[in-house]
Amino acid sequence: DKTTYKTRKAALTACAANTKCLGVTKEKAKTFRLNSSSSVLYSKDRSVWVKGGKVVKASGVNWSKKSKTKLSGYYNKTTYKTLAKALKACAAAAGCKGVTKEA
Repeated sequence: DKTTYKTRKAALTACAANTKCLGVTKEKAKTFRLNSSSSVLYSKDRSVWVKGGKVVKASGVNWSKKSKTKLSGYYNKTTYKTLAKALKACAAAAGCKGVTKEA
C-alpha cells in the first residue's frame, strides 16, 4: 500500500483500524506510512510507533517497552536502582533515546 498520511494522528488511527498494520513510520515531515511489520531498524531520519506492547508514562514522556531487545550507544555509564529514576534522567537529557534494563 503506497498510501501516506499527513499527520501522525491520521496514520495511527488508520493503523488501529487495520488488523494487518503493526506500526507507523514517519518518513519525513507530513509523511507517515503504515507498516505490516513490527521489526524496528535503525534510521537516523525516521521515527516509528509500534502497535501493542506496554506503554509507560514517566516525566511527561510515553515509553514503549520492547522485550528481548536492547539499545545500542549508551548515553552515559550511569546506572539507576529504579526504572522511574532511569526514565526521569533520560527524559531530562536531550541526547538520551531510551533505557535498557540489564541483568
